[in-house]
Amino acid sequence: MRRETVFNRLTLNALTRAVAIGTCALLGLGAQKVDPRPIAILHATLLDGRGGPTFRDATLLIRGRVIAAVGTAGQVAVPKDA
Repeated sequence: MRRETVFNRLTLNALTRAVAIGTCALLGLGAQKVDPRPIAILHATLLDGRGGPTFRDATLLIRGRVIAAVGTAGQVAVPKDA
C-alpha cells in the first residue's frame, strides 16, 4: 500500500471518531435537566441583534429555557429564589 493511502485512511478514521464523539456530546447536552429555579441577570447591557440601540442596566429573568422578562430593575420583579 502506498504511504499516502495509509495516511488518508488514518486521517479519515480520526475524523470519523471526532465526529462521532462530537455528535454524542451534542446529543447529551439536549438531554440535560433544566434547573427549575429562575435565573436573574441584573445590570446587564443587552444588544439588539438587528442593529437597534443597546439597552443598558437591564434585568433579564430566565425560567427554564425561556426568557420570561426583560426590562429595567423597576419593571422586572426578581423572585427571591433567583
